[in-house]
Amino acid sequence: MARGEGAVARAVSAVLPPPPGFTNFTRVVEISTLVVTMIWVFGYLGGVGFAPVVKGENTNDPGVIFNWHPLFMAMAFPICMAEAVLAYRAPLATSSDKPQRKVLHIALQSSALVFIILGLITTIKSHTLKRPTPIPNFYSPHSWMGLFTTSLAVLQYVFGFYAFAFPKMSQSDRAAAAPIHAFLGQAVLVLGLATMTTGIQEKTTLVQTLMKPAGGMRSAYFTLPALLELLIMLTGILVLFHHKSVSKGKGNQDAQQSFLEEGAQGSHDIGTPTQ
Repeated sequence: MARGEGAVARAVSAVLPPPPGFTNFTRVVEISTLVVTMIWVFGYLGGVGFAPVVKGENTNDPGVIFNWHPLFMAMAFPICMAEAVLAYRAPLATSSDKPQRKVLHIALQSSALVFIILGLITTIKSHTLKRPTPIPNFYSPHSWMGLFTTSLAVLQYVFGFYAFAFPKMSQSDRAAAAPIHAFLGQAVLVLGLATMTTGIQEKTTLVQTLMKPAGGMRSAYFTLPALLELLIMLTGILVLFHHKSVSKGKGNQDAQQSFLEEGAQGSHDIGTPTQ
């Protein structure tokens, strides 16, 4: 068996394989997160638009612009970022080889960043277009968490390209950086999902205060966000479980490291090492 094939085989044996159907269930939960978000936005928050709804002279409601934000973030983290983390362990096409998985990983990470940026733009636009008084930007714990998560995601993305896609680092440095890059990728996913839950709670509080929907606290205005938060947490658990090691033995750690080093070698390989 070639060295690369042996490294992969040892690494795979060191990772606890998911039970039958587990990966499919993970993807059902990911998609359910997006579906519930869409039902919440279009069924209860007024849908989306590109301009504020005029309410009177010098008065408007930019909520339809803001409503793009949860949709974009639902695409960014539970869909694109989660699938990027799964791209090596459980790719959508199980027959894909290593270079194809790397291309998929980069495409998913790139898509996630695009959705994150669009989410930020729609938030800022909805705040600044509010009349008669614009809404301040980046004032809440949710927004601060979002800025931190976005900054880390951008740094992680740039570092991945620098180190692995178009390598500017030595082979030994890439091998050492591989496990750090993989860990930070998972950390960005967790932070993104956590930030989403704080945003959902913030929006739910505003709905309770301003809209006072009929049906009270048991209405779908509040039960849907609660369900959404549960799906978000479950998404994180299921995705990260795909990276669970069988044991803490040194042999398994060495196998994982060997696989990561293998993934970090070769400037002809496009992409980043396994997350």
